[in-house]
Amino acid sequence: MAMRCQREHLEVGGIVQGVGFRPFVHRLALSLGVRGTVANHAGRVVIEAEGSASQLTDFRRRLVADAPPLAMVLSLVRSSAPLDRRDRFEGFRIIESDLDEARVTLIPPDTAPCAACVAEMDDPADRRFGHAFITCTDCGPRYTIVTGL
Repeated sequence: MAMRCQREHLEVGGIVQGVGFRPFVHRLALSLGVRGTVANHAGRVVIEAEGSASQLTDFRRRLVADAPPLAMVLSLVRSSAPLDRRDRFEGFRIIESDLDEARVTLIPPDTAPCAACVAEMDDPADRRFGHAFITCTDCGPRYTIVTGL
């Protein structure tokens, strides 16, 4: 018996920009078989998600429970979205962010580089060898060098 497909609109607020949250959402959706899109919008992450009720329940739970290390989900607002057979998602995509609307973005605090960044910085064969401002989405960006948010 085929599972009934549903669509939800999710808005995630908190420290969710500049911390690898959209790529995390993409990987999570693919691992669960959830279809849809994710984008930054006005200081939050907006997700259109399509799947069975159990897939969507697990997806929402893991958005919070498995978030990247520097992310802090402060709100998750869910609403049902209409599902038209002609308007179904194929796969899951990170789409262009809406940067036109006024926004407030929470920036994570400065943290020490993670073990992976230190290993890159200490490896003479790595292109980031000795780079003083090394960061990744698990340990940066540093508040002191963020200018675009």
